[in-house]
Amino acid sequence: MVRTPAGLSPLEAAAGFALGWEPGGRIRYGEPRSPLDALELAVEPHVLRGPCLVAFSGGRDSSLVLAAAMRAAARLGVEPPVPISVRYPGLPETDEQEWQELVVRHLGVDDWLRIEVGDDLDVVGPLAQRAMASEGPLFPANIYTTLPLLEPATGGSLLFGLGGDELLTRLRWAHLQDLFARRRGLDRRDPGRLAAAVLPGALRARLAPATGSVAGELTWLRPAARAELARRERRSAAAPVRWGHAVRRAARHRGVVLSAGVLRSLCARASVTAGTPLLDPVFVGALARAGGRTGFGSRTAAMFAIAGDVLPRTLIERRTKARFNRAFFASHSRAFAESWSGGGIDESLVDPEALRAEWLRPVPDFRTAMLLQAAWLDERRADAGERPLAGHAC
Repeated sequence: MVRTPAGLSPLEAAAGFALGWEPGGRIRYGEPRSPLDALELAVEPHVLRGPCLVAFSGGRDSSLVLAAAMRAAARLGVEPPVPISVRYPGLPETDEQEWQELVVRHLGVDDWLRIEVGDDLDVVGPLAQRAMASEGPLFPANIYTTLPLLEPATGGSLLFGLGGDELLTRLRWAHLQDLFARRRGLDRRDPGRLAAAVLPGALRARLAPATGSVAGELTWLRPAARAELARRERRSAAAPVRWGHAVRRAARHRGVVLSAGVLRSLCARASVTAGTPLLDPVFVGALARAGGRTGFGSRTAAMFAIAGDVLPRTLIERRTKARFNRAFFASHSRAFAESWSGGGIDESLVDPEALRAEWLRPVPDFRTAMLLQAAWLDERRADAGERPLAGHAC
């Protein structure tokens, strides 16, 4: 029996990501306050209770959370938060030390924990196996990377930058928002965009073209599965045209909602309180109010609007991102892929040989990681005669 991470459909598990949004009520913006003040308010309970650690990669989202927590601690007169970072020796594409040190110096951080790991962070390596033993199939597949951070945070809080990708990047109607904000001039596609924007959301979703779907990239999916995935992706056309409404909806994307739930579960098992302040309704409401109908135009502009006075300009303008696929698909994964029997997947959705070929590429697509873990769990149960772990059956 094929099993999927709790909350995901078989198609989502095969594609490697969640689709859709959790239902929400009427838009509420809360009291007028700046997004940074709202973020401080969101981290305040964690800082007050202490000890408070921040999962700190050196990227813009974790740096924003760290800056807000430092400001809150200084204002409240309590111990400052401690950033904690994981480093991957031997993999230069993961190295963010320069960015981390830039932020730590700029914020005046005195205490900083750094942990070095190796093949332990393989998607079927020792840490992933520990997480799967308690949680069953994982979503997201790399959620186990939280485990090295938990022991230092025992009895306190651990803050994450989850949600920045969903809230601060350009959303579905960014081209029209740029036009309305006069950040660009008219182009030949605007009449069609404007006509679509005035339609009811459900009708827009039905009429939206399949172009822009990522389904075509997922070569391990059967053609029918790719077609169904593209159809479901078109529902994103129903997103609100007004940026403030769209960003509130983005905070309810099932991917971040489910991820936050698993983080809370993993942390709770270690007597740690997980915090995801970028998803806090007070912050999201303040961000929606600040961005208004047309938003900020880019992630960099959004970061300047939120934290231009508290983070280094070079970090805010950063264009690079670390890459971790070689850390996730290391020796454990490759050895398993080479010997894999072909079981543990839904063959009505997935082509086993195309999937094995993807796993054996020099840098596999991370969206296959959940399938790799599902196959590993299936063979482990078969070898040991164990009962299935927690999760949802397909």
